[in-house]
Amino acid sequence: STTENSCTSFAARRVARYVAAIDPATRHNDFALVIVEFSPEEKVILARVARWRGTKKAPLAYEFVLGEIKSILDGYEINSVIGDQYYCDVIGQHLLKLDIFYEVSVFGPQTRAKIFANLKHLLVQRKIELLDDPELLYEFRSLQELKTERGQIDVRPGHNMRDDSAVAVAMAANELTKPEPRCPAPQHGVLDFDDRSSLGMI
Repeated sequence: STTENSCTSFAARRVARYVAAIDPATRHNDFALVIVEFSPEEKVILARVARWRGTKKAPLAYEFVLGEIKSILDGYEINSVIGDQYYCDVIGQHLLKLDIFYEVSVFGPQTRAKIFANLKHLLVQRKIELLDDPELLYEFRSLQELKTERGQIDVRPGHNMRDDSAVAVAMAANELTKPEPRCPAPQHGVLDFDDRSSLGMI
């Protein structure tokens, strides 16, 4: 059932030591990968940040980047990666050829604020440890909360700023800290085989 699948998914996420997330190259021709760890103390720990950057004259070849991502994931014994919905079909199909499952995390005006709010909560509560990566910290400092025409809150980087690594960290942390679904109790007579102005993040 749907409930059983969600419970199994949560259990697998908690047991897994590492979770990877990517922000594929789009407007800025950048590609970011982060790997986070969920510690026994229920703390999110940023283990790895990797970036690839292209130019207009030499744009990124996503096949090459995904091949390098595959090599990095193998080092952590990870066979799946989280990413947004943009170009998910092309990227997902290529990753599948590399035996990597691409899990889509919808990331847009309706979800950006929520995912970044979760990350801000982790930072305030000191439940996340970041690497001393100047570019990543710079991205966090540039994030701004903006009000859309519909009155909703969105989170965007400052003018001409990047947020690729910050987005990947926010998605990975959101995945690791999703609330546990309430699984139904086993029924009698049924076998139970299993008896996210300045946002001010930094």
